[in-house]
Amino acid sequence: MKVWFYLRAYRLLLALALIPFTDVQAKDLYVDSAIGNDSTTWAANGSASPWRTLGRASWGSTNRNAPNPSQAAQAGDTVFVRAGTYLAPGTGSRMDPAFGPVNSGTSGAPIIFRAQGLVIIQPQIAQADVVQSASAGSIQLATSASSLNDAYAGWYIRIVSGTGAGQSRRISLPQAPGGQGVTAGSYTGATRTAQIQNVWSVIPNSTSRYELTMPGALVGAISKNYITWDGFRIVEGDSYSPDTGPVVFWATDHASFINNWVDGTALPLHCDNHNSIRIEGSTNILIRNNVLNIPRSNYVVGINNPQNEAAIMMYYTDNAVIENNDVTAFTGIFPKGGSGANGGHLIRYNRVHNCSKAFRVSYHTNVAIYQNLVENCDDMAFQPAENISNIRFYNNTIVDSASALNNWFPSTGFEFYNNIVANVTVPVYLEGGAGSGPFVSDHNDYSGYNQFIIGGTRGPLSVWQALGYDTVGSLEVNPLFVSTASRDFHLQAGSPVRTTSRSGQPMGMYITGSETIGFTLGTTLPPGCDVNIDGSINVSDVQLSVNQAIGSVSCGAGDINHDGRCDVVDVQRIVNSALGGACNTQ
Repeated sequence: MKVWFYLRAYRLLLALALIPFTDVQAKDLYVDSAIGNDSTTWAANGSASPWRTLGRASWGSTNRNAPNPSQAAQAGDTVFVRAGTYLAPGTGSRMDPAFGPVNSGTSGAPIIFRAQGLVIIQPQIAQADVVQSASAGSIQLATSASSLNDAYAGWYIRIVSGTGAGQSRRISLPQAPGGQGVTAGSYTGATRTAQIQNVWSVIPNSTSRYELTMPGALVGAISKNYITWDGFRIVEGDSYSPDTGPVVFWATDHASFINNWVDGTALPLHCDNHNSIRIEGSTNILIRNNVLNIPRSNYVVGINNPQNEAAIMMYYTDNAVIENNDVTAFTGIFPKGGSGANGGHLIRYNRVHNCSKAFRVSYHTNVAIYQNLVENCDDMAFQPAENISNIRFYNNTIVDSASALNNWFPSTGFEFYNNIVANVTVPVYLEGGAGSGPFVSDHNDYSGYNQFIIGGTRGPLSVWQALGYDTVGSLEVNPLFVSTASRDFHLQAGSPVRTTSRSGQPMGMYITGSETIGFTLGTTLPPGCDVNIDGSINVSDVQLSVNQAIGSVSCGAGDINHDGRCDVVDVQRIVNSALGGACNTQ
């Protein structure tokens, strides 16, 4: 028997020895835009021999259209990207990010892209030269531009100097009027003439220099799993594209986007599903500790509602965790299209401010939105929209806003409890009535309000209670925040809502009192007053800030206090900083 056992074991070991085996060890990789060399192999890459471009780490080559997976970041690798500015080539795709890696990580061995210092990712200028001529709705590019018809359809053209400097326009797409707000016509290669979506405010001429940028997503992942982006500053610039954003996770499992700062582009609001982060057809996505800023833009009637300009938008995605983010946009966080098989999103510890809508949910199930701070939103904190079930809004703090719970059609399928609603004009504003399906509201505190509006009925909390809502455990008392002046919404020791939630714990976002709400600095460097990102704060930053404040240049990094607009307050802070003072970003 023993001889037979040892013979079997020997044969098994022999068979294993004949199986080809490659020992690939995960390693630290380095990218340095100042001293790197992209001809360095994956094996030879190291701290003293980095690559020069981020594309080399993502694609394994310097040509995005000819990737080499064996020479790109592998499962378990960490790519350390040193301080500098890295240019993302346009993809023209809403789902395929420029720096999307060609390899996947694995469970326990993700691929991590980690910034060291201030690392800026922004779109690459594809073509630049001097204008030949222009009219109110068109521009004739230089002869160096492409001779192919429609070569620049949907691209952005910016006048960077000369007559009309500071203007940016989108070149029209060759489709019928009304489609995503564009008109018919595009680009005629023979004459180098492009039609633009919106007429010039100041018509460029032969003194004007232009830059062309292809739109598309910049970072994220498509059909790759276990990917992390950590600590970058992402400037969308003229890569703006409808129905997506500069950060995209598409058909991706277990991806993380942490400690980043995203400056979105403010254009006239086309209502075209433009986001900072788009998540679609994905599972187990973590969005943590980021600043997401899309400065509020002017509303232009489009084919969709303005709520679709959201900082974070999700379609057909399961089990996302969105936490500790600081968000400024028309709409903050919007689980929109159908959830996946199970839903299961956790949306918590975020600060959403200077918005129109903080949270909107539609076509989703099993979503928990809790312990968030909503402040200074001019429309609503929460919109429980169409086709939802098991949506829970609880232990949130809503202050200094127009309304807390708001909808214009019958609302069903959610719970609203343990919330503090303070200094909110209309705590509950349901134009379409309360609806006939499951809808529970209890254990909330309402203070400093004007009236409740439910259908055609208006009045105090008692009007709402007469309909059967907030009859259990709800209050009308001052919650006694530590200091509303300094925006400290912890509860004082003597607060009357410390033990009044469903579970006998505090109402509002601070349950233990030690929670971190919103963004903490971590590894991310905020842009501060260095608006043009050249490493110093001087008269150039002041000049750019003035141009942003008067609207001649798109508002982005110039929104110093993150109130959703570039104005004289931002200019003043930059001037103070340029004169040697501290840069006040609060």
